Amino acid sequence: MRYLVVFLILTQLFGGCAKQTTPTGGPKDTDPPQLVRSTPANKQVNFNSQQIELTFNEFVQVNNPREQLVIIPTIGKKFEMTAKKNRVTIKLNSKLLDSTTYTINFRDAILDLSEKNPARNLKLAFSTGSYIDSLSVSGKVYMLLKNLPAENFTIVIVPVTDTFNIFNQAAQFFSLTDKKGNFSIDNLKPGTYRIYAFLDKNKNLKVDSRSEPFAFRSDTVNLYQSIKDLELSAVSLDMRPLLIISAKPVGNHFIIRLNKGFAACTLESSSLDHTLQFDYPEYSTIRVYNTLTDLDSLPVRSVFSDSISNTLDTVLYIKFNTLKMQKERFTVKANNLSYIEQRQLIRGELSANKPVRSVVYDSIYIRLDSLTTLPFTERDFTWNQTFTQAIINKQLSKPLDFAVPKSTKNPVAKQTQRAPGFDGRQQRPGTSQAPKPDPKKTVNQLVLSQGSILSVENDSLAFQSLPISVVRPETSALLMLELHGTGNTLTQLLDKDYKPVSESTSKKIRFENLTPGEYFVRIILDDNANNQWDPGNFYLNTQPEKIIFYTDDNNNNRINLKANWEVGPLLIHY
Repeated sequence: MRYLVVFLILTQLFGGCAKQTTPTGGPKDTDPPQLVRSTPANKQVNFNSQQIELTFNEFVQVNNPREQLVIIPTIGKKFEMTAKKNRVTIKLNSKLLDSTTYTINFRDAILDLSEKNPARNLKLAFSTGSYIDSLSVSGKVYMLLKNLPAENFTIVIVPVTDTFNIFNQAAQFFSLTDKKGNFSIDNLKPGTYRIYAFLDKNKNLKVDSRSEPFAFRSDTVNLYQSIKDLELSAVSLDMRPLLIISAKPVGNHFIIRLNKGFAACTLESSSLDHTLQFDYPEYSTIRVYNTLTDLDSLPVRSVFSDSISNTLDTVLYIKFNTLKMQKERFTVKANNLSYIEQRQLIRGELSANKPVRSVVYDSIYIRLDSLTTLPFTERDFTWNQTFTQAIINKQLSKPLDFAVPKSTKNPVAKQTQRAPGFDGRQQRPGTSQAPKPDPKKTVNQLVLSQGSILSVENDSLAFQSLPISVVRPETSALLMLELHGTGNTLTQLLDKDYKPVSESTSKKIRFENLTPGEYFVRIILDDNANNQWDPGNFYLNTQPEKIIFYTDDNNNNRINLKANWEVGPLLIHY
């Protein structure tokens, strides 16, 4: 029994020594581990082993080495990295190239055992030949449309004579950006290179442009001395050619699906008797509505184009199911509907879930009191190509007081009017009388009377009353800008989510009647004067149009606007 007790005590003591654990007690360790020595030594030449060893001044552990460790040129992901006490061993499991300089960037692959502090700026360079390549390229990558640092982007540099393609070939010489978008590729040979950057989400060292933003320089990098402060601007741009995935009747509609989003779509029938109406329920989908009568199918020339000038031109035979299904309820919503008191302007946007066939415009009105209405006209509305959205701009001849009801006036009889571009033969016939006074209806709201809008599927809109916000100087803000430079510009005011609020092509700009909040100012250098931003084309080696953001003296690009404030003019040089 005595021997058994002694054996158990010794087993526990010696067994515990074999396990690497975090020491307890004492002050918190805030110092990162320091490299004491390595094999090979930094900048060692004629190294021919497949094992690397590093010794630190304290116990360490490895942290996700296949993601954190960057070896240039790459040897793949088959290496093994282990830690024991204060030593780290890397087994490369791959034959190294002759007369080649290798650089290992450890990033956060090695942490101390107690507080997981990463070894800082740890790099190791060695050569399998008789010399170390010493040139480097460093700089920054940022997201062009938001002016934000591109963190964890893969930077690729290849000799200009190489036929490397970032979309179908894995990179060999690469590095990664830090949280501020900064990068450095060291120990390069003299020569002429091309450089790229991309967010490698699937870790295959290739660009999948469907989901991975990327950047490239149309100019080559002539590396005969080290280069600093190189900038790369990344964009999200699907470079695949346009393809039709499917085109078939689905439910009550004919659905065309593409492999990617498109910028423009045209569906043209050779028959003048048939006009197609369609909309875009998704960014890569076209939904065609059944406006055909006594036809089994209709040949339609279908032309699609994307933002990089790819075009798909084909003929589709459009047909519909003979069995009718229940239709989706027709609805119209209002966005940003407001009365700009200072300009006596009513503005906003209507969005329909189906294309609109016809409108009785004076059945759309504002009730000023129990008897008086302010009718709208056709010229107050601007419809988009698919007749699913309308911009409202109604200029009044005199101020409108939303707070005090107006005196009673005789209502004006309504007349049916056609929306621009609509088929007149499909217009809802007849006229309607002015709405009867109804004290239950709220005054000073936009009223869409029952039947005022008819959809392409012949269902009419139910009665709606939409609130109108009043924008006054004391509740809104004014931002003034002055641009100093040459060339065409498109200045965009963005909200805190980088969505455009307003834009201008002038050099002296007044953004008025703004809702208090945070904004950005983005200036597009519009080289071709087409009043839009052009994203460039990798295959044509054309860069995206340049963009600058307004920043103040403290390098802050957010503009905070408060109610009853006038800011500016802010001077922007470009």
